[in-house]
Amino acid sequence: VSKLSVVFINIFSLSSVLLRYIKIHFLRYIICMLFFFLFAINLFHISEKIVHIFFLCFVLNFVFYHVLFISAFQFTNKVFSFLEGLTVCIICSVLLNCSFYCLYFENVHKQIMPNVLMIFISKMFLSLFIYGGICCFCCLSNDIKKKEKKNIYIIFISSILFFLYNLYNLFSYQYDAINKNDINTFYVLTNILISKMNYLLIVAWIIITISYLIYINSLIKKKKKLPYVRKHYHFLLFTNVYLAFITNKVDVLIVFLSFCFFLFIFIELIRKIFEHFLPSCKVIKNFISRFIDERDNKGLVVTHIYLLTGVYIPILIDTIFNNNNYIKRRNQSIFNFNKVNFMLYSSALNTICIGDSMAAIGGMLYPWPKIKNTNNKSFVGSLFFFISTFISLLVFNYPFEPNVLSHINIFFTISIFGALFEAYIHDIDNLILPIFTFFKRLIKMSYIK
Repeated sequence: VSKLSVVFINIFSLSSVLLRYIKIHFLRYIICMLFFFLFAINLFHISEKIVHIFFLCFVLNFVFYHVLFISAFQFTNKVFSFLEGLTVCIICSVLLNCSFYCLYFENVHKQIMPNVLMIFISKMFLSLFIYGGICCFCCLSNDIKKKEKKNIYIIFISSILFFLYNLYNLFSYQYDAINKNDINTFYVLTNILISKMNYLLIVAWIIITISYLIYINSLIKKKKKLPYVRKHYHFLLFTNVYLAFITNKVDVLIVFLSFCFFLFIFIELIRKIFEHFLPSCKVIKNFISRFIDERDNKGLVVTHIYLLTGVYIPILIDTIFNNNNYIKRRNQSIFNFNKVNFMLYSSALNTICIGDSMAAIGGMLYPWPKIKNTNNKSFVGSLFFFISTFISLLVFNYPFEPNVLSHINIFFTISIFGALFEAYIHDIDNLILPIFTFFKRLIKMSYIK
């Protein structure tokens, strides 16, 4: 099911690229996709007994992807470039697929069982998707004054239901395949954060974050250049993530990244709701406006969400496809996220948090000469990216791989391709750059194996 979902999403994304240049009737497009489904069924040698499951998989992927694709380009006032919109659609489709599987695994594939926390996160993401869709619809139809009160009422009711649903899921009991008993998510979270002495890591995160935010605020008061100030958030994120790996608390990191990802999107939804229905209330807008630039002036503030997503998605993908995270019991495997290949993950983390930041700083210090046909990038900035990424990959991978010099050719490839990609891409690189370097490394690993 997972392989077929990946195939479907890839085909949909490739068809989106073709549809950008070729006009085709919607009915013909659906017929073509159905023919592709039949081809995929034969290719994977799917039994007739379970073909209905794969048809459901096809329909869900088709609906998820195309609803997201239409929304990204028709209802967002051209916030996303084509490449950004395509990447966002693919990521959201994958997340919705994983969430849907976690909720209905008993009817799809009983051999792989998600743990209680994964089920809760899945419900949270699906509810956020539905809630966000309702809010977007109400905001877009707010142009008609007669519907304004009705839309406010709908959003108010939806917000209450959204909070109550997730609160219910937090305290409701689920069967835990690991301990073979019924437990609630609140107990699992408490066990992760306190019972395993993980609160020491959380205290360290709080101290580091508060200290760094005070320093960043002092830079703002000194009226330092905004791009320079913004890059310190990259360094802060890298410090906290790397600290979790050094202390071997990957499960805590994934939980916090999941909730931060959820929170960032939710805050942006609330900001848009206030902007449409309560324009006089500018608390959130005034706070965020200190950190945004011209790239966030198209209706949505996405650069910070892109940054977190660029760090979150690679670790999530590595966790899901890492065989060490599956506890095998008889004919079943239980998913329990606590292992991540840092050498693979660092190809994304180091490029966006260190390489990209140093490229911006180098570009500000030595803005000339410029590289032709780029988005105002300098040669020195790209050189800073290459050197800082290459050195950081060597240094920060050493605690996890003492024989790190044997991978020097891989680090060189990631650094040089990352520098070229960062220089020539005209989109917001917080999302696309780490995804690119991560899959560049992942494909190379698969090829070596």
